[in-house]
Amino acid sequence: MNLVILEEEEDYLLGLSCYIKKKFHNSLQVNSFRSLEKVKQFLKSKREIDIFLSGILLSDSQEKEFGAKQYIYLGNENIRESNGRSMLYKYQPKDALLKNFVTVCDFKGIAGINLGERKTDFIGIYSPVARCGKTTMALT
Repeated sequence: MNLVILEEEEDYLLGLSCYIKKKFHNSLQVNSFRSLEKVKQFLKSKREIDIFLSGILLSDSQEKEFGAKQYIYLGNENIRESNGRSMLYKYQPKDALLKNFVTVCDFKGIAGINLGERKTDFIGIYSPVARCGKTTMALT
């Protein structure tokens, strides 16, 4: 599955694309671009775009030209939708951005998505007796 990220801010683009690559491992092909011309060159190599994540708002004709299955836009405001387009707040913590990204996207057929969520078991150690080795037992 191909993800194309279009963002003009180089540092943001690098950080976001590295983070997404790390979380999705090999199940999602991440392609990062800073300009529309580079995306057009990418499309000339006969590649299909499944998800287009863009910091630049595209026109309807540009969306048709790129032919992605799904478009998501990065915005400076914390809104979910604008003019019928899916939006993500650009400047939220990476984990929150990724969780919102996953809720908006359709990931049918992708196995092994690691979102950093783990099942945690807690074991409590209690004794009414002081200085009996509770801390040592817990650390061991």
